[in-house]
Amino acid sequence: LLLHDWTTARGGRILALTVDHRLRPAAAGEARWVRRQLAARGIAQATLVWQRPEAVSSVPAAARRAR
Repeated sequence: LLLHDWTTARGGRILALTVDHRLRPAAAGEARWVRRQLAARGIAQATLVWQRPEAVSSVPAAARRAR
């Protein structure tokens, strides 16, 4: 929000990126909540959906590498 205020005051715009990592069932809903909160403040947002590799031995480790 601070970056949005700072950028807007200088005539710029920002794009917020949210990652839906699909590691929990609630992740998609949380990403939608973030999008609504940002939209209410006039901030553009895009949700990136992580495509988990099929053959991975450790999902948390793969998610850390992807971030």
